[in-house]
Amino acid sequence: MASYLIRRILFMIPVLIGLSILTFTISHLIPGDPVMLVAGPQATKAEIASLAKEYGLDQPLPVQYWLYVTGITRGDFGRSIMTRRQVADDLRLFFPATIELILASMFVAIALGVPFGILSAVARDRAPDNLIRIFSLAAISSPRFFIALLLQILFGIILSVLPLGSRFPTLETPPPTVTGFLSLDAILAQNWDALGTALKHMILPAFALSLSPLATITRMMRASVLEVLQQDYVLTERALGLPMNLILFKYVLKNAFISTLTVIGLYFGWLLGGSVLVETVFDWPGIGLYATTSIISLDFAPIMGVTLLIGVTFVILNLIIDLMYGLFDPRIRYT
Repeated sequence: MASYLIRRILFMIPVLIGLSILTFTISHLIPGDPVMLVAGPQATKAEIASLAKEYGLDQPLPVQYWLYVTGITRGDFGRSIMTRRQVADDLRLFFPATIELILASMFVAIALGVPFGILSAVARDRAPDNLIRIFSLAAISSPRFFIALLLQILFGIILSVLPLGSRFPTLETPPPTVTGFLSLDAILAQNWDALGTALKHMILPAFALSLSPLATITRMMRASVLEVLQQDYVLTERALGLPMNLILFKYVLKNAFISTLTVIGLYFGWLLGGSVLVETVFDWPGIGLYATTSIISLDFAPIMGVTLLIGVTFVILNLIIDLMYGLFDPRIRYT
């Protein structure tokens, strides 16, 4: 296990180096001059040159990349040319909001997708199976931003039972920041009113973000359960008269869940970069909205910081998923 972990951690190094080079190159090939954008049309050449020198944008690209990489090793992701804030500070502020939203959406997707998949497989070609398959097809085919808008209109405007957007009301005082996760901070502060408010604001964006992974998990779980149900040991257990519930939850579920676990890991990483539209619609202050604003303003440092953070998180999540395989299949050994 130790040697496996060391090898996987070492493999992360060239991946992250390649990601940093690719991101840096693409960011600087985008047409437009961020210095001119910030300085404004009335800026003099001296003011433009001074601003470019302040941010190191007057250096050759290889020098700029070297300065950026050496800064990262010290925890310095650079400074936003638009807000003049340190990117590391912004990432610490916005990243927990995105992670909290993704965890909530994946909880919904797993809590509904796994039982839906099992039910669909057990009731194959009957009414429950057909309804679940229709729902899965509709969920995976519908654009998330369109679903988000429909949810806002229905629950926020027509029924007026849930807030339209944002993470917490502007006029209310949030719980003291400890972890950056509003719901967890509210629990730690034992502020149950703030917890209820935070959860209400999270329901619509989490559900809108969960539909695609929910549909995929359901379909994958259905296919895996159907495959395992045809195995000889399952047929033997059924012939011996074991209860179907015992067979499903003790033997079938553990073996069928392995392939679904891979999909869950991939979706965790995919949602990190795919939450942009949902965060924009609900005005959710996460890294998706932060990255969108930075791209529009050609702010290179935040763009590269967000990309690297997503890359590191994705690699770590894949490592965790690989280690979890051994919990469901004891035949898997890490050497």
